[in-house]
Amino acid sequence: DHDRQTLCRCQTCGAWWFERFYEYIYFDEARPDDQIRWFARLAEAEAESLMSESKPRISFLAGRPCFRLDERGTTRTTYPPF
Repeated sequence: DHDRQTLCRCQTCGAWWFERFYEYIYFDEARPDDQIRWFARLAEAEAESLMSESKPRISFLAGRPCFRLDERGTTRTTYPPF
């Protein structure tokens, strides 16, 4: 499995986003791996806080409106409680 977390900033408007990429690999089945990306908007202070922590805690994102991108396309949803 792969699990990547990235703090992103829009080059156009300067908005901060938290991106999480998760991939589940099916070793025992002949089917495509699940790849999911979540994008949650952050306030400036939240982004600064994440950058200042050596092990950022992202539990505050649980339940926040976000975008989810997977094999079916992009949907609006809430950020899952990881």
